[in-house]
Parts: sequence; C-alpha cells; structure tokens
Amino acid sequence: MTKQKMDLTDHRYGRLTVIKEAKSNSRHRQWLCKCDCGKEITCYMYSLRTGNTKSCGCLRKDKVREATLIDLTGEKFGKLTVLKKSEKRDGSRSVLWICKCDCGEEKYIASRNLLSGETKSCGCLRKEQIKEVHEINNEKHFKDGVYIPGLKNKLRSDNTTGHKGVYVKKGKKTKYQAKIWIKRKSIHLGTYDTIQEAIEAREEAEKKYHQPYLNDK
Repeated sequence: MTKQKMDLTDHRYGRLTVIKEAKSNSRHRQWLCKCDCGKEITCYMYSLRTGNTKSCGCLRKDKVREATLIDLTGEKFGKLTVLKKSEKRDGSRSVLWICKCDCGEEKYIASRNLLSGETKSCGCLRKEQIKEVHEINNEKHFKDGVYIPGLKNKLRSDNTTGHKGVYVKKGKKTKYQAKIWIKRKSIHLGTYDTIQEAIEAREEAEKKYHQPYLNDK
C-alpha cells in the first residue's frame, strides 16, 4: 500500500500560511508560504514542521526592533548593571548597552545577549568559574605541593630499561642510574653496576617519597 504524502496546504506555522507545494531540486519537499506581512517565500517542509522557520524573516527583525525600544537602564543581568543605551549596534543591528560589572569593568553588551541570559558578566564570571574548577582539582589531586596522579604515571616511551626512574649510563662500562621526582625536584639515587641494584634503589625511594602520599588517597 502506497503511503500518502502529507499535505501542508493551508497549514499555519508561526506567521506563515502554506499556499501550495513548490518544485524542489533536492530530496527535501518545499512549500510556497505567505507571511503575515504579505511576502511569499519557499520553505523546506522539515524547517516548517520543526519550527526553525516561522516567518519570511520579519519576525527576527521585529524582535530586534522591539529590543531597541525596551529601556534596560538600571536593570540587572547577572553581574551586569545597565548604565545607559549607546548609539552603537552589533552585526545583527542589536542595540549595545553600556553595562557595569560588579567587578568594576564597563563593557558594551548587546540587548539580545542581556535579555537571553547569554551574557551575565564582563567575562570575570567565567574566569571565576574556571578558577573554582582549578581549586577543586588542586584540592583533589594535590597534597603538600605533590601532584598525586603524577606518581602513578606510566613508563615513558623513551625509557629503555623497562623500569621507571632507572636509566642506562653508557661509558667504558655500562652502568645504571636511579632517580626519583618529588615536588618537581629530581633526586639522584645513585649509579649502579647492575640494573637490579638500580631498580631496588628506585623501589626503596618510592616507599620513602611516594608511598606516604599514595596511602592518603
């Protein structure tokens, strides 16, 4: 049984009334619509039904125009207090208002950004939020200046011994160095004739320098 195509004729979407189906050069169906302002436009069916298109464009212009008529002087938006309207406009022709942030900074903010809640500060709010996240991470991952997850780092790809903190020292006779890092400082644990001695030195140092922090987690 053939599925019957949906007919949008005379249906209303926002300011648009569907007149008839229009010829389409793509797989998406298009419809000729008449806007309340009198202008006719062709719209994709999915755009009408999803609400993405509600007018010929006049709706957006009217919203911008309405925003220019609203007096926001003295209004508070987040950390911003509106001081006065400027003569400037942004790329969308939205009025730019001179606003003072709680931190003391003054900025030009578009009325649409204030009314939509998109802008709530001069930018300091975002910085405060980032700082707060960093402080939480520091409290969670740092102890006495030691980055705890760093103590659990995997073996570096350029390590040729197969053991963290143990390195080959080449010379007339191959020897092995052991090191450990704590509080961003490198501690030399010694140079050894065998790799096993270097590994044991490193393991002892881990118990001394790393384990106390790992036990607290």
